Amino acid sequence: MSFCAVLVWALFVLPEHIAFAQEPLVLVLGDSNTEGYGVGAQAAFPARLEAVLQRSGRHVRVENAGVAGDTFAGMTGRVNASVPPGTNVVIVQGGYNDLQSGLPPTQIIENLRALLDAVRSRGVRTVVVCGFFSPEYDTMGRSAAAAYRAAFIPGRDCYDPRNAGPDGLHMSAAGHQVVAARLAGIVQPMLYTGKETRLRERSRLAGMVQPMLYTRKETHLREHSAGSPWPFVSAGASAAIEKIERARSRQRDVLYLR
Repeated sequence: MSFCAVLVWALFVLPEHIAFAQEPLVLVLGDSNTEGYGVGAQAAFPARLEAVLQRSGRHVRVENAGVAGDTFAGMTGRVNASVPPGTNVVIVQGGYNDLQSGLPPTQIIENLRALLDAVRSRGVRTVVVCGFFSPEYDTMGRSAAAAYRAAFIPGRDCYDPRNAGPDGLHMSAAGHQVVAARLAGIVQPMLYTGKETRLRERSRLAGMVQPMLYTRKETHLREHSAGSPWPFVSAGASAAIEKIERARSRQRDVLYLR
């Protein structure tokens, strides 16, 4: 392929391909808080996180895999079934049911480590959120997360009394919104792979270089199309631009096939 063909592909074809990249998937493994106990799945933080990310312009799907009563050991047992190939980020939320079962803190942390190891073995980035209820647990959870290069959000962000529902245990709708907002700032950068980051940088450069390739005539036509107060002038300029674009497209196809 000639240098011209490569340049045309990079500037005009590549940005279009980026738009059709696979929709990123974030999966949330958790217990009844993830499931949406007391508020419903649509008001739970996974659904709210998806809405926040999409409002920021990121086309992403957040899947709720919360199961009421689940423990870290239970989540580990269903990693293979719950985390499909191609998942970009897994959020782990839990810990209270482990505590209620009478397990010692060291065993709870070991179970968390096993879960993080199972997720990492699938090549997925991880965020640990909302599972611990005291500074001691936060310290242990943060240490376990760091060992697996996982992000960590302390339990106080989820279990602040101001964010509790009527039962004093599960999160209120406001609490779910707080968690979603915290997660959005952490998850969003994790959705871009190194390859996608490079592609987006090329797309940005294409947007800078592409206008520089316009001829003086085409630049003049574009100015008339955008700024003329007379509709017939704008229409004529737009038609001329479309003719140029069709010719450029044919030329690009010929170059690409060489």
